[in-house]
Amino acid sequence: MTLAYAVCSVSVMPLRASASHRAEQVSQVLFGERMEVLATEKNNWLHVRCEWDEYEGWVKGGQVALITYKEYRKPLLAITASTNDVALVEH
Repeated sequence: MTLAYAVCSVSVMPLRASASHRAEQVSQVLFGERMEVLATEKNNWLHVRCEWDEYEGWVKGGQVALITYKEYRKPLLAITASTNDVALVEH
């Protein structure tokens, strides 16, 4: 069950296997990537599922900003390098 929605607010954020700085880093989340908050743990740890690749893991709550469902579902825009055209990114 999704408790909330969030976006990464730092340049690079570690995605951990458990709610600890000593836990294995299973992936990284980049600035602006969106995620679902699935659970919370003591010391401000959040269990999240990344929107882009559906990886799940734990992040510190201070490294994300909460967003609304409408902001979470908003299509991403991308600029193509060859033509500078703006296009919707579907995933």
